[in-house]
Amino acid sequence: MTTVVTVVAIFAIIAVIYYFSTAKRIKKQHQRYQDLLNSLKPGIDVVFVGGLVGTIESIDSTRTFATIKVGNTKLKTTLYSIGSIIEK
Repeated sequence: MTTVVTVVAIFAIIAVIYYFSTAKRIKKQHQRYQDLLNSLKPGIDVVFVGGLVGTIESIDSTRTFATIKVGNTKLKTTLYSIGSIIEK
């Protein structure tokens, strides 16, 4: 009986450690992405999560959508589809 309790306790400890290590990493990743979204402004070159590259033309007042210029084409997309900023 004590063996079962010991095994359950070990699994519980491992689960707690895994939860806290994962939660910390996810929180840090979320903060980095929020910083990326807050730094967006017109004229910045960005890469979409699908690989498309364009330049931000404008961002709406609710900071939900952006107009992106890709070549001679303008696209309206959500800010959450932007994967990274291209450094010049």
